[in-house]
Amino acid sequence: MKEGEWRFWSRGRILFHKFFGLLHEFWSGEPLFADGSNRMRGQFKMDKGGLAGSHVRVSAPSWHKGASAPTENDVGLFHTLVYDAGHDDEVHYTLLAPFRMKAGTDIVITVKWTYTGAQDNGTLHWACEYICVGDGETVDGSTTTTTITTAGNHPTGKKVTTKFTTGIIGAAADDDIGIHLYRDFSEDTLNADAELISVHFRFTMDKLGEHLSHT
Repeated sequence: MKEGEWRFWSRGRILFHKFFGLLHEFWSGEPLFADGSNRMRGQFKMDKGGLAGSHVRVSAPSWHKGASAPTENDVGLFHTLVYDAGHDDEVHYTLLAPFRMKAGTDIVITVKWTYTGAQDNGTLHWACEYICVGDGETVDGSTTTTTITTAGNHPTGKKVTTKFTTGIIGAAADDDIGIHLYRDFSEDTLNADAELISVHFRFTMDKLGEHLSHT
């Protein structure tokens, strides 16, 4: 196949394909500019229900400590935030909902953590309070809290992955999402400090690329 670019019509829209050796790029949108530039105005949207995942992983050092602040520790090569037993330690973070996010989908929350010392078969209760704010909306508005209690019987010193049953609901593309993650010790039975390694947020996407305006 000769290197270059070609275009064709599909369902009333022009699809662009540009290739250099093994590199292939696709666009969907308006035709080439009169000057022959390759800048496209448009967006490639996955058809027939096609979806993709977008992942954001926030490690422990990236969180901002709250009023009841966890201490810090190193477990092997991992720098952790220590949620003390008997305290509602808390941290904060601001997440941006990507423009490729599929409207009406939830954001999945997964916490990676561990504890050390003597074996403890108790449960751990995580809580995530959040607010989704778009342009022109109230920053200090009402919030929503989702929680999860682990099953317990976690082996000491091992990484534990806890996925929230209910994630972040109601976010729209380009929203700023304020997040408040804390341990509610009154709801758990783990008599040990829980050490946060990272938090994983998964978005569902149905678009590739961004609609840009060029002058």
